[in-house]
Amino acid sequence: MACAQQSPTEYLRNARKNLVTRMKNLPVIIENLYQKNVFNDYEVDTLKAEKTEFDKARCILDWVINKGEIASYELLRILDVTQKRTLSSDLRYWISCFPFRWEDTEASYSFGTKPCQIYQTQLKMKAKNILKNQRERFCKYLDDKAQVNFSFISLVLETGSVMKTQCKIKLKNKKCKKLRPKKLRAYIPNEEQALSPEDLLKWQDQNILIIGKPGVGKTTVVQEMLRCWTEKDNRELDYQFYFDECVLPHSSSIASLQSVLFDVYLKPMEKDRMEVFKDIEENSDNVVIVFDGVTDLEENSILWKIMNHELLPDAKIVITCRSEVEDDPVFSIWPTRKVYVQGFSEESINTYYQSMLGHDPVLLDVILKNQELFSLSHVPLYAFMIVDLIQFKNDTVCNHSHTVTEMYIHIFRLAVKKHGNKKNKQIDKYLKEMKSQVYRLMENAFNATMQKCLNLPDISSDETDVCHVSCSERRN
Repeated sequence: MACAQQSPTEYLRNARKNLVTRMKNLPVIIENLYQKNVFNDYEVDTLKAEKTEFDKARCILDWVINKGEIASYELLRILDVTQKRTLSSDLRYWISCFPFRWEDTEASYSFGTKPCQIYQTQLKMKAKNILKNQRERFCKYLDDKAQVNFSFISLVLETGSVMKTQCKIKLKNKKCKKLRPKKLRAYIPNEEQALSPEDLLKWQDQNILIIGKPGVGKTTVVQEMLRCWTEKDNRELDYQFYFDECVLPHSSSIASLQSVLFDVYLKPMEKDRMEVFKDIEENSDNVVIVFDGVTDLEENSILWKIMNHELLPDAKIVITCRSEVEDDPVFSIWPTRKVYVQGFSEESINTYYQSMLGHDPVLLDVILKNQELFSLSHVPLYAFMIVDLIQFKNDTVCNHSHTVTEMYIHIFRLAVKKHGNKKNKQIDKYLKEMKSQVYRLMENAFNATMQKCLNLPDISSDETDVCHVSCSERRN
């Protein structure tokens, strides 16, 4: 090729007219040239003083060309390594034609300015704190002596719109109305495709809607995406924001994108605020925004505009929702890739209980040989509740079979004991005394379940009654 015979200086000079107008993200180019000792402090300050991007680009090219072949080669190498950020798409073929030395390494180049790199580091620290807080929330319900491994365990993710498990269950219901082991096992999904949260992070799709019933692992999936991002090589500059329903309680009142990212989520240094925001806006293809259970998506609100790419047009938007909300008008017209979270497979159930309870075969058999509990365990939230029940009764765990009903009774009794500071022998006496309130709580809980609502209206706010302690536990 003709370009192979050109020196670095000639290669830059011949493309100067296009480069002056089509180089972008000039602070990244300047910072890399400074790190490579092509520019000194005085030259960097002079460039920052230029009023227009055109003048900065012209000075960069002219100064580098005048400095000779070594400086020109460094600029070409910087443009090659950072081309996604620094060159318009029509110049990327041009830079790929230059014959770079094969031994060159990308590790020594920066993909963003220092303020942007610092903010990325702060975002990753916040993400790690989110994951840590989630682990601590689970740990407080477990035995203090338990050595628990909270590493991610595979969930069954499907991209098809037909819920095969539900179809299989309906077919069995037609054949037989009684609960049988085969019917119970129908609830446990089969892992037919190896699809992971890391795969979702790598997808080129801009919109991903993650769907599933309560407790099946939607939050686990998006938080695993968050963890994968925190462990990526810091060499590439990108941003990931994670919002749940607690972070955006009044999203309709938020005035701007900058407020959502910086005031609500994480503030950069005040002096770096505009530089970081400009980088996020200009390189939105390096941005991932997760709305985990956020349903306040009013038309023309900031969240609505982010979701529909009126803001950050090239960002990846990931939203989780319950199965019954999938056909909501907000999502039905949203062009998206749908992912259905089905829960644990049979193999994952076994792995989960070995991780949480150890490898004691006697203890594991309590669950693994109880078809009712094993079937329920495909929902990770229920599997965790079963672990809590087994640990709570590990002294008599093998003396009788455990049922789903017993598991819920255990949770209720544990809530009363925790908030009322009562001993085991006193709980039954206390519940008999509060029988009328227990009945009222049961009625409200049943109605809330039928309405698929987490709120329990019309209950007493008295700090001393059984309704209060149960609702406190539910909020936790």
